[in-house]
Amino acid sequence: MKSFVGAVVAVYALLFAQMAMADIALEHGLLGWYQFELNTLDSSTNANHGTAYGGVSYTEGVFGSAAHFDERTLAYVLTQRDVPLNSPSYAIATWFRITAYFGVWDILVSRQLDPFTSWDDAWDIALSNTAELYYWSHTAAQGTTAVVAPEPVSAGQWHSTIVNVDNGQGSIYLDGALVSTFTQIGVLESAFNVPVCIGCNDYNLGPGYTKHYLNGDLDELRLYGRGLNPEEIARLSSEAPAVPEPASAPALTRKRTPPPRRAELMKKSAPTPAARAHSAGFLPAAGADRQQDQARLASPVLERP
Repeated sequence: MKSFVGAVVAVYALLFAQMAMADIALEHGLLGWYQFELNTLDSSTNANHGTAYGGVSYTEGVFGSAAHFDERTLAYVLTQRDVPLNSPSYAIATWFRITAYFGVWDILVSRQLDPFTSWDDAWDIALSNTAELYYWSHTAAQGTTAVVAPEPVSAGQWHSTIVNVDNGQGSIYLDGALVSTFTQIGVLESAFNVPVCIGCNDYNLGPGYTKHYLNGDLDELRLYGRGLNPEEIARLSSEAPAVPEPASAPALTRKRTPPPRRAELMKKSAPTPAARAHSAGFLPAAGADRQQDQARLASPVLERP
């Protein structure tokens, strides 16, 4: 009997050790990790915390709480400094839920445009104005990478997405499934300390350029300075390992929720440009930028600049 109990204990000890090693592996190479546990703190060792603007709130997420963004209030989060995806290998992973589509772009996360060199070394992950997952980047003097996943993404449901670039070869995953591949054009650099914008981009450079926001929720945003292997991609698409929160973060019980079935996730939810009557509830304009944003939502469907 004792030998049997000892064997069982040994098996469980091995399993827990393997899980701990997997957690450590997922923390390797993290440049930024935003769990949105009632705050915008960076849970990586870089402490590149975010600052919320425009009334970012919190709701129940896939794992614990999630950040809620409302484009009517121009809600977004800015990191304190750049998250430099400088090598030919990097990855961006997050869970997202679009509240509803209104025929405009929904930005999950972006590196704001360089204030001196315009488009150079900018990138973003977005849902297009036709509800398709989209990755875009532009490298200095080398060109643009633009990739669109082939299927519309349903609103009102949680999805995981990962953009993974390994030595210049890129892949986009949606809910754990490979949906697109691409070759990264050039190498992203960070010549200036430009913050990352969570829930927005910064294309507000003048006539013809428009700032976009997010109408939805984000959970477990991770940015890596390396590529991910298939096992890591599978794990990040189905779970988020719990780790101790930063000392200043409020305590919150983290819940594991099984990921939705793939068939349910791929139910198409057609964009509804006519549904933009919600823009009538905008806050009063606080300047030229806010007026331009309000006019944008009241205008016909916009193409990406």
